[in-house]
Amino acid sequence: MAIPQLAYRRRSLTWNETDCPNRFGRILVTRLNSDSPMNLQIRPFEDGDHEASARVFSEVFPDFPITGNDSRRVRASRRNPFSIVARTPGTGHAVGFGEIWQESRMNYPGKYWGWVLVDPEYQGRGIGARVYDCLMSELCKLGAETVWVNARDDYPQHLRFVRRRGFHELWRNITQRLCVREVDLSGIEDMTDQARERGTSIVTLSKEIQENADYLRDLSELQNLIEADVPRAGYFTPATYDEFVDGFSRGTHLPDGYFLAKHGEKYVGLSYLQTTEGDPRILEIGLTGIRPEYRRQGIARLLKLHTIKYASERGVDAIETGSNSSNDPILTLNESVGFHKTYAWVTFEKSLHN
Repeated sequence: MAIPQLAYRRRSLTWNETDCPNRFGRILVTRLNSDSPMNLQIRPFEDGDHEASARVFSEVFPDFPITGNDSRRVRASRRNPFSIVARTPGTGHAVGFGEIWQESRMNYPGKYWGWVLVDPEYQGRGIGARVYDCLMSELCKLGAETVWVNARDDYPQHLRFVRRRGFHELWRNITQRLCVREVDLSGIEDMTDQARERGTSIVTLSKEIQENADYLRDLSELQNLIEADVPRAGYFTPATYDEFVDGFSRGTHLPDGYFLAKHGEKYVGLSYLQTTEGDPRILEIGLTGIRPEYRRQGIARLLKLHTIKYASERGVDAIETGSNSSNDPILTLNESVGFHKTYAWVTFEKSLHN
């Protein structure tokens, strides 16, 4: 799940960068400015803050609701996270959140992701700018070289926020949604039979768990091959087997909605659905991909149709997926089976050398 860098009007603040909470848990109480009578307390993020963070995220993005457990799962997947909470000292009400981190498989120093989130009721008071400045202070202490953030293209104020702070656009990740009941699945059995005649069968993860003692190792090898070609910030670092198993065990994929293409006994492609606790009526496609030597044979399309068929039989309303704007083949495939663009996450980069 991509989390955005949000936007709020920056106002003059009275603070010293050394006052930001560091990894030892320092707390700062500061008055924002003369325009706002509210004091603001910045403190380290705690486990009990996940529910409040998820609530605020869901209020900012009502079409993308998440739960506290979603928040915990995402944070657990990050390496070296530094997270802070902004709250009002009198009530203790959490009004803003911020985090910087490294992706678990970006094994090189100096490259970080970041996000800022503010309660809609408290936007426009300089809170987002205050949280952002604390995160930038921490990045400087860490000797960071680059920071990446995401913002949605249908939130123009968010785009303005990051651009005013010297970020430039790298690419866009297109979110597409499919209405399950509108898809014609009448030809899927014939397509599956034709693939089988060419030596490729479609099976579920549930079946492989029962029949293949090495399914995790085979999946690990396949996923590394697929993800090597996925556009990303920085370069790709293959997951070790242990890293893959750890991430797989924390995933929300559905074993009966996890489809694999096999040529003989070799895994050659996959497409799987995963749940989100925020809205049970919507499933997400976690990843669709094919081994390079098996591409352009219609396997990806067939796998994706099987995920749609599974969702239809389960009574799901919609499926969402995200693809890099440079990935024309998968975007075209998605459109051909009924996906439509809803919005895009724009990835921005800022160099911290200066």
